Parts: sequence; C-alpha cells; structure tokens
Amino acid sequence: MPRLLSSTAILLLIALLTGTGCRSRKVHPEKKPAATAPADLKSLSIERNLRREIQAWLGTPYRYGGNTTKGTDCSGFVQAVYQRVYGIALPRTSRDMYAKSKKIKASDLREGDLVFFDENGKGVSHVGIYLGEGQYVHASSSKGVVLTPLNSAWSKSKWAGAGRYR
Repeated sequence: MPRLLSSTAILLLIALLTGTGCRSRKVHPEKKPAATAPADLKSLSIERNLRREIQAWLGTPYRYGGNTTKGTDCSGFVQAVYQRVYGIALPRTSRDMYAKSKKIKASDLREGDLVFFDENGKGVSHVGIYLGEGQYVHASSSKGVVLTPLNSAWSKSKWAGAGRYR
C-alpha cells in the first residue's frame, strides 16, 4: 500500500509540474466536434497560407499534450501552426510563449499575433492566434479547434494580454 501511495504522489507531482500549458480536460478523439463553418473562416481576409493551415485544423479534438490534427492542446496547436506558416519555433507552453513574446496592446493586434488568457487566476494558461476582425482561433478544451470572437464573454473575462513574434 505505501508503494502505491508514493507512486500516486509522484504521478501527481509530475502532472502538476508539466500542466502549465492548457487546461487538462480531455476530449476523446472519437467525439470530434463539428468544425466552425468554413464560411466563417472564408469571410476573414487573412493570408492564404494561414487560412489553409487553420482550415486543416478546424474541428481537431482537444487532447492535452497533443500537437497534431488527431488531437491537440492550445499551445501545441499554436506552436505547430506557427512553425508551418511562419517558420518560427515557439516555446511549448502558453505561459512561456507569453513570457518570451513582445507584449502588445489589444488595440494593436494584427493577423498572426498571439492572444493569451488566464483561465484559473494563476497566470497565463491558454493561447490562440488572432486572425483579424475580432476573431481568434484556438484549441478549446470543450470544442476542439474553433474560431472565437475576442469580445465573447469568456474571452473578455479571461483576457491576459497579447504578444507578437513576427
């Protein structure tokens, strides 16, 4: 019994130390959420390579620690898109992305800038990519990769800041 307890304590410590990216609620891949309607993405005037990459990810289910179109968390999604579209290697966690970005005002947001959120009052824990026209794309723990308005109630209540890498 003591061996089991110490193994559990070690696993808990590992989970706490590595859980600084996105929320850890899991969505099972077989329950892939519906993608945001393509018309929503098509109505945004964004760079063609970014549009194509985002389209490929829409509807991808949330998977903590994931970074592929089979399942991804917020920072894995942002990291993969940035590497493919801009050739820029970002840190793995949303907290580190925020720490190393050039901070910008919300009023200065441009396509491709990163938007950061504090989901639990403990600092940056979520990230998305700003697409323009008040929209950003991110890996939601409940809906997978979706477009969301920056002026949504959730986004406004959890806003932590914005950053730029390019």
